[in-house]
Amino acid sequence: MKEFLYTEDSDKSDFPYNRTLMFGEGLFSTFRYKSKLPDNFISHLERLKDSARMLNIKHPGDIYIESVLERAIKNSPFESDDLTIKLLVLIEGDPSYGALPEKSKLLISIKEFIGFNKAISLILSKNPRFSSDTLIEHKTTNYFFNVIEKRVAIARGFDDSILINEKGLITETTSGNLFWVKGDKVFTPHLRNGLLPGITRGYVIEKLKENKIKVIEDDFEVGSILFPEAIFITNSVHTMIEVENIGNMIQPTLTNKLFPDIKQLFL
Repeated sequence: MKEFLYTEDSDKSDFPYNRTLMFGEGLFSTFRYKSKLPDNFISHLERLKDSARMLNIKHPGDIYIESVLERAIKNSPFESDDLTIKLLVLIEGDPSYGALPEKSKLLISIKEFIGFNKAISLILSKNPRFSSDTLIEHKTTNYFFNVIEKRVAIARGFDDSILINEKGLITETTSGNLFWVKGDKVFTPHLRNGLLPGITRGYVIEKLKENKIKVIEDDFEVGSILFPEAIFITNSVHTMIEVENIGNMIQPTLTNKLFPDIKQLFL
């Protein structure tokens, strides 16, 4: 997959992102661009800003981000107008381990969007994620835990991993929030279990409630997903990805009672 990286650094004699390289200190947000910015683009900007404030990272400013993004898209070599864009706030400053960041730089990654033509398969992670870890609720460039779990899933013949917390409760996958449908209800893990409050997760929950579909956010063990009508993942690039099985043991019944109506809401 080809990737176009865009930055407006004028002086490249020194590597400017030392704190991101050395300590994983940085933020990112990813979304799909279909000829225009997504309707919830402001939510991506707000999350970057909130995370920068919480983690004491210098925020480059919304106006600057939008202007650089506009130039990046204009300079993109891709002919397609359906793109996956990642905004990265990278950090430079004193190389001392505990020093505060001094500056931030914006790096923009652009790739052609590639969708999923089929449902995906999941495996359960064997490495617990701790629900009290405050970094979970932020999209930081310290992403190696997710990378490792994704690789393990692929090596075992699956597409992605479901992350479990220290209590044995479901949280999310390495690439999105998890939902499943049973009867007339939709279920998803509660944020207190240690998962990213995804922008699309919030949008999906709000949309379901607007359409009188009951959403249950709670603490769930893996057995809670047995015999679902459907399982799906949400994220800001693909919106909704269907799941065909978990560990080759849990499979959707595909009874098509409620899920077709849900899918119709997000086409």
